[in-house]
Amino acid sequence: MNKRNEKYKELINSLAFNIYHYREQAKMTQEQLGIKCDMSASNISRIESGQIIPNAVQIKCIATALKTNVASLYNESLPNITDPSSHILYRFTDTMISMHNDMEVLAERMDRLDTDNTKLSRAFSSLAKNIDKTRS
Repeated sequence: MNKRNEKYKELINSLAFNIYHYREQAKMTQEQLGIKCDMSASNISRIESGQIIPNAVQIKCIATALKTNVASLYNESLPNITDPSSHILYRFTDTMISMHNDMEVLAERMDRLDTDNTKLSRAFSSLAKNIDKTRS
């Protein structure tokens, strides 16, 4: 990898970690930050893990929501990382919580779908009985 690509990757990693750091410092969930910036919690998670790169408008919104400035999000010296493994653990925990929340939402939607399907099934059954009565 050439030096330019390495520097770019370092910049993206720095941006990702700083967004995570400032969000944690603000005691804000990925979902809360996403709501403030009209993004999904999963996109915030992907930004914090460096999987996707936010555009300029998103970076400005994130900085504003986190009560910092854009330059601070790119500052490679902030925050001072003393134990990189703890950051990985926090990211993993955050991801697991986010996945758990997504699963709860999915379960609620499936329950509603089951309820709707049951109602639909009853309605069709009732309709079939009425058709049978009119044929007789």
